[in-house]
Amino acid sequence: MRCEFAVLGPLHVRADGRVLTLGGDKPRRLLASLLLSSGEPVSADRLIDVLWPERAPRSALANLRTYISSLRTVLGPRIRYRDNGYVIELSPGELDADEFTALLSVARHHAADPEQALDCYDRALALWRGAPLSDLECPLWTPVVSRFTETRLTAISERAELQLVLGRAAEAVAELRAATTEYPLQESLWCLLMRALDGAGRHAEAMAAYGTVRRLLATELGVEPGPELTDAHRRLLDSPQSTDAPTDVRTAALHRVCDRRLALVQTAVDLLHASIFATGERSQALVPESVLVRVTADPIGWLDAHREALVSLIARAAAAGLARPAWRLAAALVPYFDLGGHLLAWRRCVHIALSAARRCGDTNGETTMLRGLGQLYVYTDQFPAATEAFTAARRLCLALGDESGAALSTAGLAAVARFTDRPEEADSLFRQALAVFVAQADRHREAYIRWALAGTLLAREHFPQARDELRQSLRLAREVGDDHREAHVWQRLGELQTRAGAPEAAAEPFRRALELFDRIGDAEGASSVRRSLAALTPPVQAVARRLRAPNMP
Repeated sequence: MRCEFAVLGPLHVRADGRVLTLGGDKPRRLLASLLLSSGEPVSADRLIDVLWPERAPRSALANLRTYISSLRTVLGPRIRYRDNGYVIELSPGELDADEFTALLSVARHHAADPEQALDCYDRALALWRGAPLSDLECPLWTPVVSRFTETRLTAISERAELQLVLGRAAEAVAELRAATTEYPLQESLWCLLMRALDGAGRHAEAMAAYGTVRRLLATELGVEPGPELTDAHRRLLDSPQSTDAPTDVRTAALHRVCDRRLALVQTAVDLLHASIFATGERSQALVPESVLVRVTADPIGWLDAHREALVSLIARAAAAGLARPAWRLAAALVPYFDLGGHLLAWRRCVHIALSAARRCGDTNGETTMLRGLGQLYVYTDQFPAATEAFTAARRLCLALGDESGAALSTAGLAAVARFTDRPEEADSLFRQALAVFVAQADRHREAYIRWALAGTLLAREHFPQARDELRQSLRLAREVGDDHREAHVWQRLGELQTRAGAPEAAAEPFRRALELFDRIGDAEGASSVRRSLAALTPPVQAVARRLRAPNMP
């Protein structure tokens, strides 16, 4: 018998389209405890504490068995005793909390496809009918119920972000108003509401929302708004819409702000690793020396602190018809988004700038953003969509006579071929792109292509040719000062030694890669190298242990 168990609201059980009667309060509490256990056995002692929170009768264990028996009569033999506890066996999709979690996972997997992700968020949030188990009460459930609620708040926020990406600010406003009514002290929801109102052209209401939440915090908690709300308010004050100047004056002012921010972002990104997808076009805007000092002192810290403001600036520029400033700023942020794994912000910028470029007929911007979109699709394993984006970008570049852009798009298609187990096709495409960058003396992009080409050669066990490409890539990366590419080359050299049957020679290149990743601040890259070191044969595992981070077990 297939059942539907619902805990995201009052406890509710259906089977074959009919509601099941579970009995009184205690059988319902018992079932709720088993459903909240995530498939782990629940001891009799804990279940007794749930059923009799103040004082259990002497017959508690016998009574518990009676309630178990009554539930089995209604639900069948799915409640079992194992590992010193009771557990309920569920099939996939039977519990609404599990379905909610699964839909969120699918939504996040489709991070580069807002429409598909939004549909998953809508379906996930539609499962909620109220507070979890609102018809029952048990202090022992508080940690689990709180986690459910926090996850729901996160999902509401992520869905609102997607609605803003897709230009559905009005929809986001309606849902965020309901959310701030339900959770009036959640500052993050108020920040999103202010952004949505501003994005919907309701600037005055956005300012009023800040006043409302500020009064609420003062009345209920006796505190002032936190940094996130304060920053959101400051962005509203800095918005060109906050002035009474004519539209053309506000647009010119916004253009100057974009230019200055672009110069700062490029300064910060210069201190990180480079990206082959960067446009290479520098901003000529002048920025105060004091600001440059702060940026160069801690580029990642500055970018982290200004990430939301920069995304908002791109959205404002796009809305004002400033497609070129919008996509240039979005493209400049790619190395930072890539290094930090900020896929949500990256996706939002790409979709905003791509839409703006298309509206304004800016083909250069469209091709740049299509390549960024393809890159995001590759990162989220959406290879058909990545192929479509890179193919469209290459077609437009060829029509424009942009050989470099077409080669970058070809390299993207080669990456898709490699990740979908088509090494011969990937090899051919990478070599097409390589020929262009060698002819243009573009050493940075040549370094990347040779590193990528070595990956396809390695997959085909062409070890001498892979080693030659990696050595050339290493030389080029050092010549252009690309520490991040150098780290990746050393990592691949370690992989080559391992695959070629010489694990004792892999420790040194892995060590060099780890040092570079740690210095750059690429935690994911460093973690990957540590895993490779740990997997080496016993004679070199001691090296791996010495290279573990201090806080690693």
